Amino acid sequence: MQWGYVSKYRSELMGVFCLWVMAFHGKYVFTCPPSLNSIWLIVLRGNAAVDAFFLLSGISLYFAYSKMMASDLGAGRRLTQFYWRRFVRLFIPYLLIAAPYLAWVAWTREQGIRRFLKDFFQVSLVQKGDMATWYIPALALFYLLFPLIYRLQQKPMKLRGQPISRGSVTFLLYFIAAAIGWACLKFAPTFYKNTEIVLTRLPVFILGCGLGKWVKEKKPLPNYAVIGSGVFLFIYIYILGPSIKTSVLWIRLSYALFALAAILVFAWAFSKLDRVTWLRKIFAFVGERSLELYLTHGLIRLMWQWYLVRDLTNRQCVLAYLCILLIAFAVSVILHPIIKWLSKKLLSTRGTPKETA
Repeated sequence: MQWGYVSKYRSELMGVFCLWVMAFHGKYVFTCPPSLNSIWLIVLRGNAAVDAFFLLSGISLYFAYSKMMASDLGAGRRLTQFYWRRFVRLFIPYLLIAAPYLAWVAWTREQGIRRFLKDFFQVSLVQKGDMATWYIPALALFYLLFPLIYRLQQKPMKLRGQPISRGSVTFLLYFIAAAIGWACLKFAPTFYKNTEIVLTRLPVFILGCGLGKWVKEKKPLPNYAVIGSGVFLFIYIYILGPSIKTSVLWIRLSYALFALAAILVFAWAFSKLDRVTWLRKIFAFVGERSLELYLTHGLIRLMWQWYLVRDLTNRQCVLAYLCILLIAFAVSVILHPIIKWLSKKLLSTRGTPKETA
């Protein structure tokens, strides 16, 4: 086992976690029967699968940024192109998927353009904790911070004359981000309540940024790390899981460990299934469309719940959610090539070099 598997099977991993999150969101629509409780406990950890997205994003950004830093572009142009690429990748899906939903919200609430603009620019997230499209501003914030995080992790540091390892710097930044979340909880509880879904994901993103170097260099990973990760997941899901309350700060922070363990276990599993190409292609297909799927299925679910007839049976709700997922898949398949084409056009206008992750 090596860290390089995380990069090799990145699309497959994104597919696994996207499906996991989509299954988790089903809990807002229907109730799981007691006979499936053991499986349902796994599904309920889908909220931590979102943390795996951010961890993988940090790793991918290390690949892209380190390659850009090695180019012959000037420092200012490198930074400009980095931000432009990130902006394009987020803004086009946001404009095509989230903006119509936010316009629908403003129309159904009869609050007009003012409500739309507050939602579109995420003022509603800070003021009221409206989390319908929180994933986009979270990624935007983390992308904005990445060059600083990268520089701090790469810069040689000393403490009392002794060099500090890159891993130690990463953990220091992790705890600083956690301390910021705690400070907001302590001194600005309303702000924390509205934005904790973003604040508590910064530490796992920082962890991903730090791991990017190991993944790129394909550092070896001992087998006991994979075994330990599997044991940790089992304990977290079946022993700690039933009593977990996501509102507790340290539980949110522990999702970073859950995400890392899940990534290692699934990366190892895909390495063993490397020749089962049809299975890998299925997960890779989902992973390559994960952003579109994540946004689409969640927003369609919220629209369906707005028009929900309250006397539906649980079985009808299950069927309805399956329909929501099918519609989301269809929409994402249609939009993905359009988004890629528009992104390519926008990036080419600034001569942005192609990145690989």
